[in-house]
Amino acid sequence: MNFGKTEHFKQVDYTFEEEHPINKQKLQSSQKTKTTIHIGCTGWSVKEWKGTFYPLKAKTNQYLSYYSKLFSTVELNSTFYAIPSKEKINQWVDQVNPTFKFCPKFPKSISHSKDFGHGSGAIDSFIKALTQFGSTLGTSFLQLPEYYTPQKIKTILPTLRHLSSTFPVQIELRNKTFYESSHLQASIDLLNNMNLGWVVTDVAGRRDLARRTILKDKFMVRFVGNDDLETDRARLIDWADKCKEWSREGNLEIYFMIHQPDNIKAPDTVKIFIELFKDSDSIELKKMDTLVSQQNSLF
Repeated sequence: MNFGKTEHFKQVDYTFEEEHPINKQKLQSSQKTKTTIHIGCTGWSVKEWKGTFYPLKAKTNQYLSYYSKLFSTVELNSTFYAIPSKEKINQWVDQVNPTFKFCPKFPKSISHSKDFGHGSGAIDSFIKALTQFGSTLGTSFLQLPEYYTPQKIKTILPTLRHLSSTFPVQIELRNKTFYESSHLQASIDLLNNMNLGWVVTDVAGRRDLARRTILKDKFMVRFVGNDDLETDRARLIDWADKCKEWSREGNLEIYFMIHQPDNIKAPDTVKIFIELFKDSDSIELKKMDTLVSQQNSLF
């Protein structure tokens, strides 16, 4: 993911803005009985993981099965380029365990089209696709281009309301106006009234998108690392501390997606993040290290 990248990441102030009061309200009203963190990467088709995270002799059509034994979710970016067929989704679902969660990205035929996908029938097709995931659907997420201003987003509100009433939808807003202090409350009210979650994109070059705003008890983070152990670990520690703090106030279902400039290294970042919860009994998450060692001992 090139969005928000900067060569000067070591000079960036990674301090988060003060949380909005709505966070406490949402935590206290959550119906979840325990905080769960689903941690994953941006795909499973990484042949370079063979011999480390996948068995050395793993076949391409087995990658997802092995991936799902290591991670509990995936940021499904392939759906941005094409809406998968019913048969393809069934193949995916059949390869994962029942607790695994897919988080499909809205296709560009919706998010980046002039009519928001109405003329092509993409919305109906995507809704049908989401239905096919059944209980393995975690949350869908919509990434709106920067030209979607607060004024322009009003043109798609009826569609967003319909979608969010049918499936969990998180939205990533890239236009800077949404985050300006003079407009922030209006942005929160808009998404909250639409039953939409607000994606936190924690990336070095756009710190405005890293605002932690809880609007639903499903909460999505896109963590974009710098491939730098010092800064990435410090940021992950901050996130782990915040998740633990939130779990003492209420319960969330958190989807934490790890990106790296070289996504071959993303599982190593996942391992660092998981390790930060080793002494936390109040948070449920998949322990990756044991599964990795078990797989490597078998092949």
